[in-house]
Amino acid sequence: MTTQLKNEKLSPWPWQVSQQHVSFDPAGMNKKLKDLSQACYVVNDAQQGLGVAQQAQVVTDTITAVNALPVSAFAPALGTQSLGDSNFRRVHGVKYAYYAGAMANGISSEELVIALGQAGILCSFGAAGLIPSRVEQAITRIQAALPNGPMRLT
Repeated sequence: MTTQLKNEKLSPWPWQVSQQHVSFDPAGMNKKLKDLSQACYVVNDAQQGLGVAQQAQVVTDTITAVNALPVSAFAPALGTQSLGDSNFRRVHGVKYAYYAGAMANGISSEELVIALGQAGILCSFGAAGLIPSRVEQAITRIQAALPNGPMRLT
């Protein structure tokens, strides 16, 4: 059976979701909602209640669809690279707008600074409280691994 949909009467969003792509069970909805790399489309079915899908089709003025539900709410995909300030990423030359480290006494170790720097995250080595030879050793190791940053020494 096909149903003629006019989206402006059913939903404020310009999409519809095929029932075969909707999870109505809590475990399936939870899995889809936790996957921030995919867009989420929430539907409200009269028989099954709320459901979540990760794909939808655009609705035109009139469209013939089988088992399609109008979208009640929508959340776009949210990748980790899109979080934070793009100016922070640009100024510090990093992939992600995150910052870690800067604990005194070298608690944020050279390994942490190097690993995060290689992943595109700004990290600091906290040198406060360390003797100068230990600070020099850390600087040498970090600069050898990350000759062009991103890293900070505090």
